[in-house]
Parts: sequence; structure tokens; C-alpha cells
Amino acid sequence: MFALAVVIWTGLSWKYGAYVLPSPWSVVKGLVDVLRSGEIWTHTGASLFRIAVGFGGAVVVGLLMGLVAFLSRTARTVVRDLVTVLNSTSVFVWIVIAIIWFGLSNWAPIFTTFMITLPVVAANLVEGVDSVDRRLLEMGDAYRLGGGAKFRAIVVPSTLPYLVAGMKVGFGLALKVSVVAEIS
Repeated sequence: MFALAVVIWTGLSWKYGAYVLPSPWSVVKGLVDVLRSGEIWTHTGASLFRIAVGFGGAVVVGLLMGLVAFLSRTARTVVRDLVTVLNSTSVFVWIVIAIIWFGLSNWAPIFTTFMITLPVVAANLVEGVDSVDRRLLEMGDAYRLGGGAKFRAIVVPSTLPYLVAGMKVGFGLALKVSVVAEIS
């Protein structure tokens, strides 16, 4: 199957020319040249840095939003509404806003990655906050645990699976969105 695809590719390359469809050999040669020059590693490192900054910022802000949602029901409602609005905004809208605000700089893909991954992380954390068993919190009160001890012993373990799930989905989105934002 692979050999057939290469034969068809080669034939189409001859028919339409290298400008329209480069031959398999020229693609492999170009890849080897790029790998040898080391250019690809510089660009890959820069892309991974932008992803790390955008996604890392989204995780930090998402954690803060989750904490605020835990502390207040009103704040939880506000966070949910904000997450809904952010989730309903298209990647391309954020890319256009980023280019208008930041131009073609490193900040455009960082901002776009942040804005797309933030609602995923925050939504999962708010769900995690909702899943905290209130009876465990009451039991913590009965044992006279302080707020910090209850938070560490009850809230963090209850919300951690939600955070991990949000980070997994968010990181996958971050990889895709950053590539699209860099190309734009």
C-alpha cells in the first residue's frame, strides 16, 4: 500500500511539476537537510515554549478560578458563565483578536493558546469543586480541622482527577491551537 502511494505520488509529481507537488525524493531530501541544519530544533523549541507559557498560564488562572468557585457559590456561578462564554468563542476569533492586539509576535500564539485552554481547565475544576462531598467537609468540621487542613485533606484529593482530566484535554488543544495560531 505504501509503495503504491509513493508510485502514485511520483507520477503526479512528474505530471504537475515540483512546484505544485514535489517528488517523494525531494521531500525526503528536504527533511534531511532541515534536520541536519538544526533549524527545526530551534523552531520546535520556540513553539514548545509558547505552548508552555500559554497553557501554564491557563492552568494557573484555572486553578485560581476553581479556588474562587470553591469559596463562594456566587463566584461559582460567575465562573461557570465566564467559562461558557469563553468556550463558545471560536479559535479563529481569538487568533484575529491576538493578531490585532499583539501583531505577529510570540504573544499571539501564547494568548490564543491561553484563551482556548483556560475554559477547559476551569470547567473541569468547577466540576471538581461541585463533586466535593459536603459530608466530608462536615466531618472535617466535627474533627475541628482548620480551613487549610480541610482544603488539603478533602478538597485537593477530590478535585485532582478533574484537574488532571482538564489538563490532558487542554494540553491536546494547546498543541493544535498553537500550531494554527503560529501559521496564521
